[in-house]
Amino acid sequence: MQTCPACGHNVEAPPRDLSEPFLCGNCKNALRVTLRFRTLFLAAFAIVTVSWRMFTLALNPRVNATKASRMPFAMESALARVLWRTKLVRVELDHSPVPAAIGQSG
Repeated sequence: MQTCPACGHNVEAPPRDLSEPFLCGNCKNALRVTLRFRTLFLAAFAIVTVSWRMFTLALNPRVNATKASRMPFAMESALARVLWRTKLVRVELDHSPVPAAIGQSG
């Protein structure tokens, strides 16, 4: 189970968008989800993405390249959701400069 590093409150489920910070339900600190060995996972996902892009380019040259450029990060988010209850996922305090806009919709 993942916990808030500031107050120890259990974070039951991962947030919808793992690339963005989210608020702790108890202390309202900004938190961010990261994978341990993130660089290794992103490198592997980049290799998979490039291989997939080369294969699909041969079949259909009109495939959108911008979707392929975001694919490693989407795969990282999916892996973090699958591994949510393991020690490979960690929840850290977010130190971004503008945490006041987190959780507000406009």
